[in-house]
Amino acid sequence: MSIGAGLLSTVCLQLDQHLDLKGAEKVAWLWSGGTSGARSILSTVASSMITVAGVVFSITIVALTLASSQFGPRLLRNFVRDAMNQVVLGTFIATYLYCLLVLREVKDVNAQTFVPYLSVTMAIALTTASLGMLIFFIHHVALSIQAENMVAHVAAELRDSIASLFPEKAGTGKRPTAAILAAEKRFEEEEPATVTAANAGYVQSIELEGLLKKLEESGAILRLLKRPGEFIFAGGILAEILPANCADPEFKALVADAHLIDVRRTPRQDAEYCLNQLVEVAIRALSPGINDPFTAIACIHWLGDGISRASRQEMPERYRCDESGALRVVVKAATFAGLVDAAFNAIRQYGAANPAVALCLLETFAEIVPHAIREDDLLVLGRHAEMTARDALSASPNPNDAADIEERLRATRTAIQTAQETR
Repeated sequence: MSIGAGLLSTVCLQLDQHLDLKGAEKVAWLWSGGTSGARSILSTVASSMITVAGVVFSITIVALTLASSQFGPRLLRNFVRDAMNQVVLGTFIATYLYCLLVLREVKDVNAQTFVPYLSVTMAIALTTASLGMLIFFIHHVALSIQAENMVAHVAAELRDSIASLFPEKAGTGKRPTAAILAAEKRFEEEEPATVTAANAGYVQSIELEGLLKKLEESGAILRLLKRPGEFIFAGGILAEILPANCADPEFKALVADAHLIDVRRTPRQDAEYCLNQLVEVAIRALSPGINDPFTAIACIHWLGDGISRASRQEMPERYRCDESGALRVVVKAATFAGLVDAAFNAIRQYGAANPAVALCLLETFAEIVPHAIREDDLLVLGRHAEMTARDALSASPNPNDAADIEERLRATRTAIQTAQETR
């Protein structure tokens, strides 16, 4: 936006010079005045914009501090990536820079007078737009730090992440067959070549599309030992290659480069990262310092929506084959049980003494059950319902609360039984 302001100032000044505008004498909507008036307007706007920009930066830091203390530092990424905050700050800085560039062209020296009427008019228009952006920014910040909006934004990322679970477009997913299992067993019978990580960090994503052609040409099989979201130590083994004689240094470098490793996790191919963000908000809300069970319940609802979506779609296969059906990649894929554990284990443990949270968890399990398309998923949900009820009953001395928990548990068991009978 600053570059755009520079280009806009150049265009407006060129138009002022070539069109020979005389303010309101020729065009009614143009600003009209002398050199002193132009300097006064431009300098006032420039000083005001840089002051407002400083205030906006301060408000942003305050919002970041509040979000970090209440929701957790991992959610700061959402504020930093907020495009509207960037547009607001860019508008103020661009207006400031535009006024400075136009101000230096206002001349009244040695009988050479140049008043850029169009450029000053544009400065006034930019100032008006900046005032509108300031009002919008205050409203936007007030909305963005609300727990409901923050949780819903992370839940939207969770939906996108679940919809594109790793691997993305990496060959053709296949269910295990005798030939595929025999090919995978070679990793236990032979000595594979290993690919190690040059640096420590989290695996953010793994891009295999470029490797599939190389694997097909060489007839090699690649087994990945890490999946997005997991931590790898420097020198740790990322993958194994069979046969080992295919793993020349160039091939190993290609495999290592396909792993994007950094100091933090991202939701690109890591659905558990978004789950962890919502879980962190819920756990902080249940802490004695905040004591906000309603925010924790909102997180459970959105976690339930994400898990429900995962239960309705096919989970990624571990085996990726080429067009001829030959096994090329064995991935460490995400599982439904792993997603459910990441979503509810910590909340169950921290919220065991809160009957409202336990009841919400049990209701959520019961609502997910009808959407599950796999028998094993029903067993996972049933196991979590039993654990939640057991922990809540052991921490709930009130008999009425215990009766409510047992009733919700029976409802979940009935829903699971009904789903099993209809399959």
